[in-house]
Amino acid sequence: MKIYPAFFFLLLFLLNCAHAQLPRDCSDASQKLLEAEVQQGNPKAQYLLGTQLLTGQCGRKDSDEGVKLETKSAESGYPPAIHILGVILRKERSIQEAVPFFLGAAQKGFRLAEVDLAFAYGEGSPIKNLPLSYAWFSVAESHEEKAELKQFLASNLKMLAGKMGDADMEKANQLKEKLLSDFGSIPRFKDDP
Repeated sequence: MKIYPAFFFLLLFLLNCAHAQLPRDCSDASQKLLEAEVQQGNPKAQYLLGTQLLTGQCGRKDSDEGVKLETKSAESGYPPAIHILGVILRKERSIQEAVPFFLGAAQKGFRLAEVDLAFAYGEGSPIKNLPLSYAWFSVAESHEEKAELKQFLASNLKMLAGKMGDADMEKANQLKEKLLSDFGSIPRFKDDP
């Protein structure tokens, strides 16, 4: 299951490159506009420039500055930045430190964070909890609109169900109902009106 978090991180990056109104290309004019928006305190611009710096997308890679920008954006409550800080913590420190960031992003309707929470508790994780993983996959699957991703999530649910006994399955269904109650009505984060 370790390949799937990388798949979803790539999907996150591609989805977040689709933001409207702020430039995402690497032209000098676009970079100046983006940097001006960062100076104005625009959390979306902070996130986009931070992501560029973290990945080296526009030729300049500066992880320290990228993390600073993502942190500023997250402190403003911007869900993609909250989530990306969780991804960084998962990669560089521990999944335990990442979980609160994924949870914070999920509480703001950032659906990819639900998937990261499912994987956080999945097979091979130091905080393995298959019933909780199942519950988060259920929440993510209930929110997903794209058929191919919904199918992917459903296959993970089926795989997890096959690994749990009756008692764990009962616990998983109770957790699922609780999470659906808590997260089911949170509107999907939409960056642009």
